Amino acid sequence: MKRILVVEDEMIVAMAIKKSLKNLGYDIVGHSTRGEDAVLKAGELKPDLILMDIRLKGEMDGVDAAERIKSLYGIPVIFLTAHSDLDTMQRAIKAEPAGYLVKPFNERELHTNIEMSLYKSRIKSRVDERSTAGNADAIKSIRVLKEPVLATDKEFRIIGINQAFSEMAGVSESEAEGVFVPDIIVHSKKSVDGGNIVWPDQLNLRTGDSDEPVILNAGYMHNPDGEFSGLILHVQSKFPDDGEKNDQKNIYLQILEYDKYPVFIIDKSLNIIYYNSLFLDICRNIGISEYFLSRPVYEIPGFSVFGEIDDYRDTMRLKNPDFSVKLFKKGNDSLYIEFMRIPLLSDGKITHVAVRMTDITVERRYDDMEEDLEGRIDRLEFFIDGMMSSIKAMKNPVFEIMKRSASKDDSNLTEISDYNSDINVLVNKIEMKSLEFEELRKG
Repeated sequence: MKRILVVEDEMIVAMAIKKSLKNLGYDIVGHSTRGEDAVLKAGELKPDLILMDIRLKGEMDGVDAAERIKSLYGIPVIFLTAHSDLDTMQRAIKAEPAGYLVKPFNERELHTNIEMSLYKSRIKSRVDERSTAGNADAIKSIRVLKEPVLATDKEFRIIGINQAFSEMAGVSESEAEGVFVPDIIVHSKKSVDGGNIVWPDQLNLRTGDSDEPVILNAGYMHNPDGEFSGLILHVQSKFPDDGEKNDQKNIYLQILEYDKYPVFIIDKSLNIIYYNSLFLDICRNIGISEYFLSRPVYEIPGFSVFGEIDDYRDTMRLKNPDFSVKLFKKGNDSLYIEFMRIPLLSDGKITHVAVRMTDITVERRYDDMEEDLEGRIDRLEFFIDGMMSSIKAMKNPVFEIMKRSASKDDSNLTEISDYNSDINVLVNKIEMKSLEFEELRKG
């Protein structure tokens, strides 16, 4: 069953589309109303196809969202619109959608467009797999990173670079493709160990007249069978130019680096501008690479564990601190994490939101234990009250038995009277204990 994500901000229209999809036998994996949310869900849910309304509320419309999704994940998108004007058509065509449907449309048109788009996507995927040996997704991923990154095949030849590396090296992607990496990232000839090892900090990026000292960080790619298929290389300058950001960075570092809890800061464009090492540790533990943190948060697969995009928008819009608690499962344990979102203002205008995560598991467990204990006490009190009522109700039958026995000169009257006395003593004791219990509870 093919999995489809619906992006439509008109709820009645969205309900009708989802009903048609169910009738046609498709699996609806999610529904978004904003472009940013669509990009985030596309990365997390990885649907087979996306039905995208062009006119969406928010800063990112359907065309912008489709272009980001295509660049990041290569998922086919069918545009849905009630507006078929020339400008809209031209913008949509540039985004190279898999299909285009003008509202209103019937189920037959919807089914035909979906099946044709899925078929074209399958054909394109087969071509991509043959031409890039399974590295197509990795190449798409590095192109959106802000740090200089390149991808190589198993023979260490370049198969893709991003814009940052292109600017750093002064070469286009077509010029870099096929180049043997040691031909442009060369030994700096400063090694003193006399061996044949070139260490990561003994390299220069040499292109044209440029000869810049760099440091390499490496990751690797694998195909669907888990076999090694190439390298991902982060080329870091030894002498980064922080420029005008230094003063601002020092201010944030006072907040971030010395905080004992995970903290990160996002700007109005939903980009993470700073974070501390504790936040980075969490990201790594849940499978988010540090390199992905250079993207807007809605383009980071898995970022929804840190809250919904609308939570951050609301904090920026309302300019008030916001608190929320999320439950995380770690094996058999449950962790309660409190998210504190703090708006940062400049001249009365919000510029950033700082997010601080606090583990409140112990406090929450104490609260749960106290609530459980209160419930147990309430049930015990109810039980005691019921027992008291039942015992008191026994008095009248006992007295009645004594009366009838006395009128018949019953030989067991003395024994019955003793039983009645015992019951009275027992009732009095229970009443005293009930009062003690109530005083103890109030204290």
